[in-house]
Amino acid sequence: MKIGILSNPPDFSDYTAEIFKTWGLIGFDRVQWDRVEKLDPASTPVLVCPASEQNAPAHESLIDFARRGGTLIAFLPTGTLAEAAGLNPKGPKPAPLRLRISEYPAAGLSGE
Repeated sequence: MKIGILSNPPDFSDYTAEIFKTWGLIGFDRVQWDRVEKLDPASTPVLVCPASEQNAPAHESLIDFARRGGTLIAFLPTGTLAEAAGLNPKGPKPAPLRLRISEYPAAGLSGE
């Protein structure tokens, strides 16, 4: 089984490939956006889409890949890709988002 990593700099495809190598996953190929439509889910069942600035027509090829039986892992999906996944982004969350520890849950851990 091969894993595909979408490659279209500037995105996180090189970083994702480096993480896969570190974890010992060597069965991956980098896939250019223009090859997604021809990608066979039987030979590459998983396609990783690092966060990128692609537009809706590019997202349609990813959605089509998933409809043909492939598994798509998308970092920060937006637009039509998020809608196809059933996500309804509400926008950024207001700050501050901090963990406020009121008790000592474990030895050696302290709060603010």
